This record gives sequence, structure tokens and C-alpha cells, in this order.
Amino acid sequence: MLEALADRPAPKFSEDWLCNPKPLPWFVVRAMESGVRPEDRVRKGVVYVGILAGDTFVPLGTGFMTFGEVDKAVFPFVVTARHVLSSVKESATTKIGVRMNLNSGGSQFIPVPLQRWKAHPEDACDLMMAQIAPDPSAYDYQMTPCDLASIKEAQTAFPPAIGREVFIAGLYTSHHGAVKNIPILRNGHIAAMPEEPVRTSVGYTDGYLVEMRSIAGLSAAHRCL
Repeated sequence: MLEALADRPAPKFSEDWLCNPKPLPWFVVRAMESGVRPEDRVRKGVVYVGILAGDTFVPLGTGFMTFGEVDKAVFPFVVTARHVLSSVKESATTKIGVRMNLNSGGSQFIPVPLQRWKAHPEDACDLMMAQIAPDPSAYDYQMTPCDLASIKEAQTAFPPAIGREVFIAGLYTSHHGAVKNIPILRNGHIAAMPEEPVRTSVGYTDGYLVEMRSIAGLSAAHRCL
């Protein structure tokens, strides 16, 4: 089965087209969301950020797809943690990018050079993002809304509270998938509310403390209640 999937040809798109920040029409995004179960939507939002060394993909961490919307035009973004890419060096034989699953089966590496990634202006915010334009007719993915209105709506429907269960979809480092991305779901609970800033290795930041059973590979994975 793996050999059959591996033999399927990947769609032939130019690197410029894949990374060209052209918007998706809003009705295309709505069609992507239609009929998708919540648990599948979370896993389909996951991409793997890593390097392509020769023909070998090496995952470095989790990323997720989100979008910005302007006048009903949707601009997709991939988001990851800044520390995932902080020590990576590009070369003639090493490319940085994301691996995404294909609707036809298998996956494809999309080059996203370092200069396309933008870090959050605050050092204490461990985030980087890049604008890419994967064609939803070829790539199997969902996008997580991160605008303030959507966040407030989610917090009203599922108010965060100490002890509330949390699950995270992301990379399992020892089994990321030879042919396609296989994100796993890990679960835990909210251990503390953001009553005062939390000290981290990059400074103080506001945030919830979440107790998880394991966290390896989950850098930048989005959390769900």
C-alpha cells in the first residue's frame, strides 16, 4: 500500500504558484469546511514544518493553517513556533518548507524559504508565520480561524476553566508518516488560568498552563477545548 501511494505522481505546480500570496475566494473556504467532522478538521489543519535534505523529509515541528479575510478574499497562512526554525540553515541541498497531505493520497513538500517567514515582533511570543497558497482541490487541509471574533465566539461556547479537557493535534516525532502526514491527538487539561504573566525561556507572557501527558513534536500545535 505504501509503495502504491508513493508511486502516485504529485501535482505539478511551480514553486512561485505555491508560495504566491493570492487569496482564495470565501466560498471555496466554506466548501472546504462543509461536512467535515470536528475531530477531522483539527487533524486536517496540521502541517509538518521541516527540511528536505536531498530526497528525505525531516520534520522539525508542527504547523497549522489559518487565514486572514479581507473583503471576502481569504489569505491562507501557515503558523509555527519561532524556535522550530531558529537554528535551521538553508543550503543548496537543504530546503525549508512544509509537508502537506494530498487529496489523491500521499503528501508533497512545499518549499517556504526562511526569508518568507515573519516572526512576531514581541520576543516573548514564540511564533512565526508565512503566507502560502495551497490549492484546496489538490491539498487535503483545513484552516483554523484565529481572528478575535472567532476566538471570542469559541470562548463563549467553550469557556476555559481549570480542569477542562484539552486536546492537541500535532507531530509524533517517531512516527510522522513515511508517505503522508499522520498527526496524532494528545489530551490533557487546563492546570492554571492566566491570572498573571508566566515566566518562559524567552521572557514573561500571558497564557494558560496546560498539563499534557507528552509534548514532543507539538511546538506550534493548536489547542482545542
